[in-house]
Amino acid sequence: MIYWFVASIPFVALALAWIWNKNIILKFVAAVSLIVLTLAGALDVWRVVTKQIDYGVFQTDAIQIAEQIKQKTAPNALFLNAPTYNTAIALSGRRSLMRYPGHLASHGINFAEREADLKHIYAGDAAAETALKKYNIEYILVGPEVENYLKQVNLTINPTFFQKFPVVAEAGRYKVYKVN
Repeated sequence: MIYWFVASIPFVALALAWIWNKNIILKFVAAVSLIVLTLAGALDVWRVVTKQIDYGVFQTDAIQIAEQIKQKTAPNALFLNAPTYNTAIALSGRRSLMRYPGHLASHGINFAEREADLKHIYAGDAAAETALKKYNIEYILVGPEVENYLKQVNLTINPTFFQKFPVVAEAGRYKVYKVN
């Protein structure tokens, strides 16, 4: 889009200059068009400057938990985390059982079985222990992204299931559990 925008600027300027040179009524149209085009860009800049639009990819707590993960876990540790694009595990450089499904699907990767196992583990149901052993998951990250993901699929985290695992890192609403 930006390339089209840059390439079209000279043509828009040429069109405005051509309209300007026609007659007095079209001079008014050209001036109004120039003002509208300028204010449209200024509106976008204003929304960013006044923080009306604030797209944060990672929360402060996610950055803090990622730092703790780097310090307290092995570089090749396998984590269970929410399958989102903005998981704190991505900041830590550690391996994930599953990341963002849209990205996996765009590469033709069949992730359905892993996603089902991921849901079983977070729900703490009968298949959870089997799934943990199946993938040799070493750590489980629980946080806002997990809660949001599970809410979308009508599940909740089973806190009783996670009580048997020691907490190795914690920041805000994030907890990292070590799977024994």
